[in-house]
Amino acid sequence: MNKSDAIAEEQAYFDLAHEALLFSLQRGNQGPQAAANTKAAARLKHNAKNRQNRIDPNGAVAAISYQLEDGEVFYVGKNAIFDPDSDLLVMAWQSPKAAEFYRASAQDPNGVHRSRRFETTNNRIEDFDDVIFADLRRRIEELDEPEPSFNDPLLRDLGRDRTGAMQDIVKTIQSAQYELIQAPLDQLLVIQGGPGTGKTAIALHRISYLLFNHNDLRDQDVLVVGPNPTFSRYIKDLLPDLGDVDVVQSNLTALAPVASDRRQEPPEVSALKGSLRMVDFLARGLVARIRPPRSDEEDFLVNTRAGTIRIPVDDIRQAISEARRQRTYALGRAHLRTALSEMLAARARGTLGASNQQIDSTLDRLWPSLTAASFLRELFGSKDRLLEAAGSDFNAQEVGALYRQAAERIGEETWTDADIPLLDEAEYLITGREEKFLHVVVDEAQDLSPMQMRSIRRRSNGSMTIVGDLAQSTGPFARDSWEEIVEGLAQSMPTSHKELEYGYRVPRQVMDLAAQLLPVAAPEVGAPRVIRDAPAEPDFLQDDPIFHAGHAVNAAREYAGRGLSVGVITPESMRGEVIQEFEKDDVRWRDANAGSLGAGINLVSAEESKGLEFDAVVVASPEEIADARNGHRLLYIALTRTTRYLTVVYSRDPLALPIPQPVAPGLDDRTEPQIPPVPRPIDVLDPEADRGSPDRGRRLQEAAAMAVAQELAAEVRETVPQELWLDIWEAMGHQLRIWTGQNRDSSPH
Repeated sequence: MNKSDAIAEEQAYFDLAHEALLFSLQRGNQGPQAAANTKAAARLKHNAKNRQNRIDPNGAVAAISYQLEDGEVFYVGKNAIFDPDSDLLVMAWQSPKAAEFYRASAQDPNGVHRSRRFETTNNRIEDFDDVIFADLRRRIEELDEPEPSFNDPLLRDLGRDRTGAMQDIVKTIQSAQYELIQAPLDQLLVIQGGPGTGKTAIALHRISYLLFNHNDLRDQDVLVVGPNPTFSRYIKDLLPDLGDVDVVQSNLTALAPVASDRRQEPPEVSALKGSLRMVDFLARGLVARIRPPRSDEEDFLVNTRAGTIRIPVDDIRQAISEARRQRTYALGRAHLRTALSEMLAARARGTLGASNQQIDSTLDRLWPSLTAASFLRELFGSKDRLLEAAGSDFNAQEVGALYRQAAERIGEETWTDADIPLLDEAEYLITGREEKFLHVVVDEAQDLSPMQMRSIRRRSNGSMTIVGDLAQSTGPFARDSWEEIVEGLAQSMPTSHKELEYGYRVPRQVMDLAAQLLPVAAPEVGAPRVIRDAPAEPDFLQDDPIFHAGHAVNAAREYAGRGLSVGVITPESMRGEVIQEFEKDDVRWRDANAGSLGAGINLVSAEESKGLEFDAVVVASPEEIADARNGHRLLYIALTRTTRYLTVVYSRDPLALPIPQPVAPGLDDRTEPQIPPVPRPIDVLDPEADRGSPDRGRRLQEAAAMAVAQELAAEVRETVPQELWLDIWEAMGHQLRIWTGQNRDSSPH
């Protein structure tokens, strides 16, 4: 059968399944009318509405079909579809039977002869690709170095244009990924994966799989936490696209009664706020707001409608002492209010006592009403309150760093990202409010602060999926292992750690370039094995930094003009220049840092670009990105955001961005030398032991010569081609040996 006839045959099946789907949706709408009572009708109506929300009636009924070795064919899609006689036409991809098919590979076909992946527009089949597992295995065995069994449809899908949103990848799940998707619910699963390994897609598909296969797990029982609003916007449509419309999605800047305003503060302040020392700090600060009267103070006088009532100080102190035994600040305040009301009522002797307003006025003097936001605003805005909360755990410099001028009104207060877990902690201390989820997914988890971990742990029963990449760990809590995060999140459930080996989305040429940074950025982390090539080699443009913004915008415009989604990644210092270039040339662009993300040109920082992907990426001034704190990791992140094209606009420092250069003839057997660290005179000489030594003068001369040579070598290396640098290095070593009187055969340093 030729391909056009095969498409026609498959289309007939798709049409049949589509009619059955529409029939089932219509039958669901009619169900409430036949209900026995109003309550049953409401329940049936709710279920029908949920099903309609989960299903796109215009979408393709299936993504893949599997033909078994006995000839039987099964279709797999986002939803199970039955004909009017309840015979299965399409199985849901999360079903146990579909799992058997997804695990099929060239090494173990699992009874599958062929997989067929459909390319569709709505429910119309445009094309399909077949993978014959026996043939795939034969091709792999013929390779000198066998590659993993990836299929051509996967590669073609990955090569398509991005729209600024996570793609539907049900049909690109690989067998190794499906094992993680199917992992047991009751555990803390840590998934380490480099750029483009599909860790986010695995985590989200895992949610859909768990919801499908655990009847006691509802959409509302699952929480997905991203690192920032930009990332949350990027993935927001994937779960609804899989049919899971009510899964709770949030991000680290919103896990509190108020969200972050992305207010900026020094990194050292963010680090201080993220430390666990803040737990006791906040608790002390809250307790300090309770002001019991001193035992030597006069009795409290309360003006009531029955006259002035006197309450002994000792009675109030006793009531406050009892109120402090309550579990939360709010419960303690309520307990004290009841005690005050009873005291006033007892002393009013049957006449009208104090009004609620009078009671609350007295109560506020002793135990003020606070929200998390008002408490933190007043704490950070008062040096006296900060000192009270600090105790002996914080020094004066740290207390000073936490102080900031409070806004005039609570509604005008702005919050940093590091404030959010503190607000969440304060909310818990004040109200005791907790919202537990049966499963929590945390993406880009490698950067969590201890206080953020505390916020997440408070929302979890222990069942979690944690995904991230240690090579992309930056910020105040950059890490080289998952140990601290596991320790901070683990509860009673077992923990397992899985690492993704293969990269699907970042092209090989880009990963080869970025991987050169790993020995500095993350020596313990290896680059993923990449399975696909870029349509073009990375493009490098060297020029003076004053022209970088213009070059970056021109490159972005060229890519966008071809219908590609583009990410422009720059250091913060260049951001304003790039925006000026956009405005000067009337270029439409989106501010990804502010959560605006989509097709066309997106301006984003290296830090905010984590987890995002674009058809094309323009990295401007990589040397400046590399100079920042955790800069080599930030540059690694920036370079690996592309799925197809990369342009780098740079000026200097090839060690921050190792760019392949042609080797001059005759230099093939020589390796470019690195400038060694040279000891300073203070390191060479012991002032006491060397005093009066006959070698002192010679050693001083040697140390001085080496220091001068090092500085000179660094300057020369920046300005000469590689082939000249090799010769100059050898000449400098020879001259240095003459200066220091060393043997001509000894090393240059």
